Amino acid sequence: MSDEIAYSPPPRRELPETPKNFSILLIGVMICIIGTLLINQGIDAAKSVGWSIVLSMGLLAAGAMLILAGASRIWPKNQAVDIALIVAGILCIMGSGALIAGNPGGTAYAIVLTLIGIALIVAGVKVAAQAWKRFHR
Repeated sequence: MSDEIAYSPPPRRELPETPKNFSILLIGVMICIIGTLLINQGIDAAKSVGWSIVLSMGLLAAGAMLILAGASRIWPKNQAVDIALIVAGILCIMGSGALIAGNPGGTAYAIVLTLIGIALIVAGVKVAAQAWKRFHR
């Protein structure tokens, strides 16, 4: 027997996925920036429509909440209250439509831009958060 030790190569180290995770993180940040730019464009479009869009969206939200409150039967023993809530909600939604009847295209454009911007920010934050978790493992 010889006193020589058999050669074994050093274990392979896998390269970290840092560049990949960092690029995904940057993509998430870019999606957030695009979302904020779209929200800014939506706000500019809403300014051109005027205050009617603010009142219209408020009435739309109030009408939806009143209809949901009436449909969930808050007062089960007094159905007149539930019916009154539903009717008030329908009237609020009709008032919302009447407020934006003068410029429905501009209003829809402002609302869609703002909602797409919000959705892009949410998606960008989720992408960046996942990449950040993998980046710091």
